[in-house]
Amino acid sequence: MGELGQIVREAVEQQMAEMLSDPDEGLELREEIEARLLRSLVAERGGARGIPTQEVAAQLGLEYDSCGGAEGSAVGSPERPALKTPG
Repeated sequence: MGELGQIVREAVEQQMAEMLSDPDEGLELREEIEARLLRSLVAERGGARGIPTQEVAAQLGLEYDSCGGAEGSAVGSPERPALKTPG
């Protein structure tokens, strides 16, 4: 591999490392947030359901596309539906 190839490889590796890194690495989780997350986990394991995505979208003034393929929306999939602003 030539010098240019090595430079490109290093640039790509650096970009990938930045994209895949955890921006919160090294930060401590506040006690109240940890407690809230644990309550949520226990509730979910006990069968509790959260707020439906459609309802959250409506509260935020967004249009929810459960198929994720509506024209003009962000790219989505069944696993990650698209949310878009109306209009």
